[in-house]
Amino acid sequence: MARILLENAKGNVNLIGFGLWSSNINTKLNYVSIPILEKGEFVKGLYTASFNESLINNASLEKIKSLKAVTNEHWHLDNEALKCLVNHQIYRLGYSEMYGSINKGHADFVLKSFTKAPSLSSNLFGYNMKPIKGFKVKINDELRYVISKNMPNADALLAKLNLGLTTLKNEGLINHYYKKIGIINDAVKDWKALTCKTQ
Repeated sequence: MARILLENAKGNVNLIGFGLWSSNINTKLNYVSIPILEKGEFVKGLYTASFNESLINNASLEKIKSLKAVTNEHWHLDNEALKCLVNHQIYRLGYSEMYGSINKGHADFVLKSFTKAPSLSSNLFGYNMKPIKGFKVKINDELRYVISKNMPNADALLAKLNLGLTTLKNEGLINHYYKKIGIINDAVKDWKALTCKTQ
């Protein structure tokens, strides 16, 4: 992500094929689409090792506050959510290292998008992870597409992009496909959303 944003800032990248959080977008250099996801629509689970059954099934707000989260120091949205949720954080580069830290007992959980598995479990890099039941974290930002202002006919392309996104939203297709991959997940719709008071 950091490399792509840097190349975009240099003018070497005109289009990015996935959404960016609004807080990462340089609006002086880019046109910005209407939101793909609105603030708070994207939620993450508090994923821990599947062998932590007591934590997974019996957590409380007080218990979560005492836990140690693992994250990446550059993931500012996750860090913003975590700073009023837990008292302790450690930093690792990627999910493989984060899962390893949890598996070894150096950390308790990582914020991660939900999966479409019935148990909401995630098995990546040889680590089986499950979310702490009953809790989720809202991401306080909008997901949008960007088009570099250096691109020929960028304003016309933006208009077409927004028209397409509006159609997809009105037909419920964006929501449908995010549900299909588990990002928007009805299984956690009644779980308590943990947010900072300022969000």
